Amino acid sequence: MTTIELVQVSKKFGTLEVIPPLDLKIETGEFVVFVGPSGSGKTTLLRIIAGLETASSGQILLGGKDVIKLPSAKREMAMVFQSYALYPHLTVGQNIGFPLKMAGVARAEREARVIKIAETLNLSPYLDRRPSALSGGQRQRVAIGRAIIREPRAFLFDEPLSNLDAALRATMRLEIMELHHKFNATMIFVTHDQVEAMTMADRIVILNQGRIEQTGSPMELFTHPVNQFVAGFLGLPRMNFIGGEFAKSYGVKTIGIRPESIALSSGPAAIDHPKFSVEVGVIERLGADSFAHISDSSLGKMTMRLEGDSPIRYGDRIMIELNPEQFYRFNAEGLTIGSPIIRPITSVHEGVVTTINNKKRKRL
Repeated sequence: MTTIELVQVSKKFGTLEVIPPLDLKIETGEFVVFVGPSGSGKTTLLRIIAGLETASSGQILLGGKDVIKLPSAKREMAMVFQSYALYPHLTVGQNIGFPLKMAGVARAEREARVIKIAETLNLSPYLDRRPSALSGGQRQRVAIGRAIIREPRAFLFDEPLSNLDAALRATMRLEIMELHHKFNATMIFVTHDQVEAMTMADRIVILNQGRIEQTGSPMELFTHPVNQFVAGFLGLPRMNFIGGEFAKSYGVKTIGIRPESIALSSGPAAIDHPKFSVEVGVIERLGADSFAHISDSSLGKMTMRLEGDSPIRYGDRIMIELNPEQFYRFNAEGLTIGSPIIRPITSVHEGVVTTINNKKRKRL
């Protein structure tokens, strides 16, 4: 495995510049996730690194050597695609060993390496099956096995989990993370799913319109976003943004507050904690947590986190309390001003429902 360094890499399609010149270094053994909305340039950037797209300018240093003019086959990188791209007429074992066959590796050595890879990926019982007899997750493991057997200098993943159902995505996330630790492999993983980015990455690269907005560990980006775009992109549900007169009263253009930082009021608020009576809309019940969509004329629509068994219902009016210490503040350019005080959130505060469907309810 080795380092990958991009130096002033850019991409143009005609006169349209989709990736302005950017710099990025990925260390040996690092698991880096490119994440961003559709059209942010993350897949294009990955394809440039792989050699499947031609860069318009810059250098791609693989272990210090510029490979930007080398074809994909000579860059010693393995790519796993969104589609499994397996040969339907070949067995699992033949699919995994195909790169070695093309490289002229002797049959005995090829078969021995296939067996070893199959054991690592829990595919040993399926070596004689064809792809049509496999589940989606098993097919993706075969595609990963075909990449691993080449013993590449880096692994590149282009949204490999997007065709799987939710349960399989969660399982495959864990399996890919396990592989990263087993092989100490340099990996670049592209996704539009911020949950995948937060759970898998050593370091996240957030892209927006071809530009790198911020890089850092998942929690660094979550707690200290450099701007409103990053703050709103990471976190599920997304951060609430409040503008208008409320934001002006704090001397900023926008205030951000995460759903878990909105508290039910349990009585008189601290002198600097504003309180609001809000109407409850739709509530998403997720088991341990519930997310209530609330609204107020001065705050607009927001989402707050509640305990999973909260008795609050659609149409209730509740009192909430906001702690300015946990506000994110953004200027007119969307840049973050200062940092909030981040405290671990272990539970939602108990509070008072003032009126529920025009009836009073006792303290929760």
